[in-house]
Amino acid sequence: MPLDLDDDEKAALIELLAHEVRSSRCPLAPRTKALRRVLEKLSVGSPRPAPHPPRNRPANRAHCSPKKAAAALMPMLTLRRPLSR
Repeated sequence: MPLDLDDDEKAALIELLAHEVRSSRCPLAPRTKALRRVLEKLSVGSPRPAPHPPRNRPANRAHCSPKKAAAALMPMLTLRRPLSR
């Protein structure tokens, strides 16, 4: 059953559904999933935001030597003042 909505009504409905989906305390609940599907159907043809670019992380950290790792941790391990004896 197609809805006969003008642009303002459609925009208001999309905004309401988006708010409900974002503010849901249970994002995996069946109701929220159904609202998300309806929102996707209404938003067809609307420009979607570009996805975030992937992070530039190495696949494994084997390239980092133990000395470099220890040197990176040293500023966190140093004390501000020496301990008194």
